[in-house]
Amino acid sequence: MAVAVLNLEPGAGPRFFLEFTGADGTQHREPLAACVTERFENALPVRSFQWAKGASHFPGSWWSSTTGDHVGFESWLERDHVMVMDFDPAIVGIASQPFWLHWLDEDGRARRHAPDFFARRADGGGLVVDVRPDDRIPAQDAEVFRMTAMACGQAGWEFRRAGRIDPVVRSRRACRFCPARRRPGTRSRSCRWHITCSGGVSWPATCPSCSALPRWHGGSRPEPRSDRG
Repeated sequence: MAVAVLNLEPGAGPRFFLEFTGADGTQHREPLAACVTERFENALPVRSFQWAKGASHFPGSWWSSTTGDHVGFESWLERDHVMVMDFDPAIVGIASQPFWLHWLDEDGRARRHAPDFFARRADGGGLVVDVRPDDRIPAQDAEVFRMTAMACGQAGWEFRRAGRIDPVVRSRRACRFCPARRRPGTRSRSCRWHITCSGGVSWPATCPSCSALPRWHGGSRPEPRSDRG
């Protein structure tokens, strides 16, 4: 699959730089124009996913049948959008926190932002996604999203600021795209999966394709099990 290429002309707008870590662990900082063909769907996250007791967000990882690996998320809303992208046949690659986008604001101050996801389309195009509910975007963040959209426009990528997903649509799709059922050779209508947080703690849960609502096996929530050695 070829990566879509866009020739950027000098003076096309603000100058952007990208800072990212390649799949081999090599760190890079390059002008945006030099990165338009970079395979960010294979990039490593530029930020760690922090999990703490009492925190209001819920980071973790989603096993993606598209990538054959886990994709990190920082909230359940982000998880839902990863699920949607994982189901989309037009998406062939997904990476979370793919790069830092650097620029100077109108006052000359250095700014940076790490989009939530980068997805590669089957036609070679790129999709940059920031997840935030419509009612939780203060003016400062709206400006960040505007600049991110401008950078994506220069690179020839689509930018999407994604909000809440209709819960009815989400539950209907969950029954169809449980990743365990999409693995080659999986035919059973019932399966078991693990909800895993970024701290390495996981619980087995009933697959959404097997019941209306996820529930703990045995009817009660077991004690957490650490997957770390």
